[in-house]
Amino acid sequence: MGKQAPVPTELCSQPIAGLGGARRSGRDGHVLLARLGDWGPDSSSPLAFPVPPLIQSFEFPPASIGQLLYIPCVVSSGDMPIRITWRKDGQVIISGSGVTIESKEFMSSLQISSVSLKHNGNYTCIASNTAATVSRERQLIVRVPPRFVVQPNNQDGIYGKAGVLSCSVDGYPPPKVMWKHAKGSGNPQQYHPVPLTGRIQILPNSSLLIRHVLEEDIGYYLCQASNGVGTDISKSMFLTVKILYDSPFSLLCKLALPSE
Repeated sequence: MGKQAPVPTELCSQPIAGLGGARRSGRDGHVLLARLGDWGPDSSSPLAFPVPPLIQSFEFPPASIGQLLYIPCVVSSGDMPIRITWRKDGQVIISGSGVTIESKEFMSSLQISSVSLKHNGNYTCIASNTAATVSRERQLIVRVPPRFVVQPNNQDGIYGKAGVLSCSVDGYPPPKVMWKHAKGSGNPQQYHPVPLTGRIQILPNSSLLIRHVLEEDIGYYLCQASNGVGTDISKSMFLTVKILYDSPFSLLCKLALPSE
């Protein structure tokens, strides 16, 4: 029996599990297709190695509330059968609640009938066959203009006690909230930013905390919110300060009332 020709060592670097002496090329990462005859005299059939899937690049366009969104995930090459699935923030997406997944042989589409804030997140298209599992991940950002969840309303504060001026907003990106104050009980002429000190601060829910209400706190307050999407919003309220006197009759005195 004649001596077999050696396989060029510069083309062979890593053995491929389960395929005898077949090896993967060390030069460009491609599979070296060899003939069985290179390793033995009994066959000359070429070895066929499965080709992994290749997912075409895709992007999420800028999205707004109520918009219809359609994103295709296309596999441009790879041996069939190929299974394509979607995940959001690591969780498998199942059709329902306005989200539809439609899959074909080499493509799967993600459809959202009415985009909302809950759809923000990282979406991953995953394609797998016998050769490999590959994926592409993209982020969906739904831009939502600010809106009031809780609007400011006129309220009373007790002198020397803590008071909270309620104001809560949402939107995406998260809105920036600023409080302004116009002193006095007359019609507000000019608002000035509320100085945030140890006595006064903005709470995580955007409400304004006054730790010790003073007479100087009387006046109109304006809660403003903006996030660069749509139109900024604002709502005013009036703070009345009351003084409680220690007496058997619990006399109460209002320091100011908003003008009509």
